[in-house]
Amino acid sequence: MPYVLGIDTGGTYTDGVLLDFEGRTVVKKAKAFTTRQDLTIGIRECIDNLGMKMGPSSPAGKLILILRGSVPLALVEIVT
Repeated sequence: MPYVLGIDTGGTYTDGVLLDFEGRTVVKKAKAFTTRQDLTIGIRECIDNLGMKMGPSSPAGKLILILRGSVPLALVEIVT
């Protein structure tokens, strides 16, 4: 099942949402503090708060990661 992981790094918070791509439904939402000195810290914390693990144990199927906000818009497709 394909999922979409949306991450928005704002001035104070990094927001995350996990969507079921086929069903077009929100599976989970999470928030973490934005870490301006290293945005990846806040992004990882937000992903952790969603209860997800990136890499080989990520959800089956395709995972599309969309980053926006303080991070330049990026689209990364990870096939597991």
